[in-house]
Amino acid sequence: MTMSQKTNIYRQLFRADMYQLFSIGLDTPTPNNQQTLHRIVSDLRGVTTWPIPEADYQALSAWLQKLIETLKQSRIRDLLDEHHRLFLTQAVCPFSEGSYHLAERGPILGDISAFYQAFHLRPGEMTGPPDSLKTELAFMHFM
Repeated sequence: MTMSQKTNIYRQLFRADMYQLFSIGLDTPTPNNQQTLHRIVSDLRGVTTWPIPEADYQALSAWLQKLIETLKQSRIRDLLDEHHRLFLTQAVCPFSEGSYHLAERGPILGDISAFYQAFHLRPGEMTGPPDSLKTELAFMHFM
């Protein structure tokens, strides 16, 4: 295997980990999700060959360190309250793609569900609507 092929593999695995990190980060906070986030961040911080430029690595490493510290200091109840405030009660940040379109959500949900099925995924097995950011990011992680 050439160095270029190895770099491409590292880049794809790194991208998959980042998609999973963001997907779980947008999911409803639970102790299991918090442990998974901590594991992913710890794994990413342990990478010795980064498929990104050095300057980007320095910024990402600092962000991952801050994320680890925040996870250690945060209580699930506080995270859950903030998640509900942002995404559910006040909808400061709607997490469903269909929320950003003026059209009906039905056709959008149908298109996205058909897309998942084409890749043999069943959105019904995932929590939340198929057009939610966390579900779409989980799909990108899968890809």
